[in-house]
Amino acid sequence: MDKFNLLMICFLIIAFSSICLAYYVYQLILMDAKSRQIDHPRFWSTIAAANQNGGGILLYLFKRRKTTSLLSENEKQTFLTIKKKIYCLLALSFVTFLVSLLILIRY
Repeated sequence: MDKFNLLMICFLIIAFSSICLAYYVYQLILMDAKSRQIDHPRFWSTIAAANQNGGGILLYLFKRRKTTSLLSENEKQTFLTIKKKIYCLLALSFVTFLVSLLILIRY
């Protein structure tokens, strides 16, 4: 395969993992906002997941600081599963980025 095709595959992997990452962050914050009984949890999830520079997550963290989480055991397991998926997607994006750098340097 030539350089362009390999880089395109890397780009598609990073794009797919970024979309999945935004979805899982949305689900994680939605679950947290519902457990803390914050008004309009979908609004806060959308704000936190849609902002690329982290400003939305900071706003959500300020909003939730005076509340306590009321997650059940089942919800805690789901919460941890989503966190593991987020970690895996971040690792996949990082490895794919390193591979694309290797392709650019090597070829």
